[in-house]
Amino acid sequence: MTVSLTLLETLLSTPPTQAWTQLFEFARSVCAAPLTESAVASDVQNRDRRLAPVDLFLATAAWDLWLAYESSVRRTSEEVVQFWTNRSHGKAILILDGL
Repeated sequence: MTVSLTLLETLLSTPPTQAWTQLFEFARSVCAAPLTESAVASDVQNRDRRLAPVDLFLATAAWDLWLAYESSVRRTSEEVVQFWTNRSHGKAILILDGL
């Protein structure tokens, strides 16, 4: 798969805050659909394939975006608070740390 021209143009021509917003929206659009119980492995592989070109772009041509990451992206703690306040049900949030 390739990165869409529209997304690539946005990432290269907009301020870092807007570029990161577009990147996260793209990732959410790829990963938001529920996994199908009978095809979890292939669903995850398909998501990885769709995200791979953006990952390659970030690792090679988008160093300027990384320089502005901390000043452009909301903190994870802020995202968790917003997620929780937008839910009308639930008792806890499970946070899995990759580190």
